[in-house]
Amino acid sequence: MKKQLVFIVVLCTALCSCNLSRKYYNPDIQRDKDLSVCCDTLQLNQVQTESADVYKLLCIDNYLIMAQTDRNALFRVLDISTNEELAVFGQLGHARNEVGAYPFFDWQIYCIRDDKGQPMLFVQDGVCTKVIDLRKSVAAKKCVVTRVIREKKSHFHSTYYLPCQKQFVYKRVSYDDPRDNIFFPPEFSFMDGEEKKWDIYPDIVEPEDFPQSADADYDHTMIVSPDGQHIASINIFIDITTIFDLSKKQSLGVVNPNSYTYEFLEKEITESNAHEKIRFYNVSACAASEIFIVLESGKTLKEIDDDKKNERENRGLKLCGYDWDGNCQFAYCIDKNISNIAYDDSHHKMYAIDVASGKLYAGMLK
Repeated sequence: MKKQLVFIVVLCTALCSCNLSRKYYNPDIQRDKDLSVCCDTLQLNQVQTESADVYKLLCIDNYLIMAQTDRNALFRVLDISTNEELAVFGQLGHARNEVGAYPFFDWQIYCIRDDKGQPMLFVQDGVCTKVIDLRKSVAAKKCVVTRVIREKKSHFHSTYYLPCQKQFVYKRVSYDDPRDNIFFPPEFSFMDGEEKKWDIYPDIVEPEDFPQSADADYDHTMIVSPDGQHIASINIFIDITTIFDLSKKQSLGVVNPNSYTYEFLEKEITESNAHEKIRFYNVSACAASEIFIVLESGKTLKEIDDDKKNERENRGLKLCGYDWDGNCQFAYCIDKNISNIAYDDSHHKMYAIDVASGKLYAGMLK
C-alpha cells in the first residue's frame, strides 16, 4: 500500500513538473513591446468614389495594387504619385495567365523585387504559385505570368519564394486526424542552400474545454519586406510579433506585456466565453523597405459585434509603425473603421479600405 502511495505521489509530481516546464513561445531573442509612444491623429481622405470588394492592398515601387474579388478584374493598379488608374487585369480561369481560385488569405499574395530589382506579384493558386510581372502587366494591361512554381508541400504549408532562389516556409497548426483533437504547433523554416528551422512554438496550446480553438490561437498575418530580407508574423488574437531577419537567420519576438498569454488561452478560454474574452489585437499589417505597419485594435470579438449591431464605427483603431528591429517609430489614432492597409514609404502615404463603404482612403504621415 505504501509503495502504491509513493508511486502515485511521484507520478503526480512528475506530471506537474512536465506541465510547469511547458514552453509556448521561444524566439531567439524576446523583448517587451514599447507602449510609451504617443499617438498623433491621422486624417484619411477618400481617393476613389467607386466601391470595390478589396481583400488585399499592396504597395511596391510606384504601384498600389488592389486585389479584388471581381472574377474579371482581380487586380487594379494605381499610380501612387497621381492616384490614377494604370491597369486592371487578371481573370479567374485555368490558363497560365489566369488564376484558378481567389487567393483570399493574406499569406497567399505578396510583392517583392526579383534578382534584377523588378517588382513581382506572387499569387498562390491552389497547388502552385504564379509570379506576375507588374511592369509588363501594367504596360500590356493584361496579366503577364513569367513563372509558375509547382508546390511540393502539403496543404498545411505556405511557401514564400524569395530572391536568389531562397524560400521561407510556414507550416500552420497541423494534425494527422482532426477528429483526434491532437494538434502539432506551427513551424517556421528558411532554405538558403541549407535549411534553418526555428522552434518558435515548442509546445502547442491544448485548451481542455475548447480543443478546436488550437488552430485559431495561432492565427496570424505574414508580411514580407520588398527586398525579401525580412518576414514578420503578426499574431491576431494574442499581441505577439515575430520578426525573422533572414540575413542573420535570427528571430526576434516582440511581446505586449499587457496582453494575455498562451497559458491564459489554454486554461481560461472555453467555447462559451471565447466571444467575450478573446481580443482582436492586430487587424491588418503591411511591409515596406525600412518599416512595417500594424493596424491594432485590442477589442474583444463581442465588442466588435456590438459596434456592428449598433452601427457604430470601430473606434480605437491605431496604426503603429515598427522598424525591422521591432522598435516603434510612430503611432496614429484613426478616425475611421478601416482594414486592408498598405504603405508607400517613398511618399510616406498610407492607404486603407473603409469597411462601411468599401472605398479607398489615403493619408500622409507626418
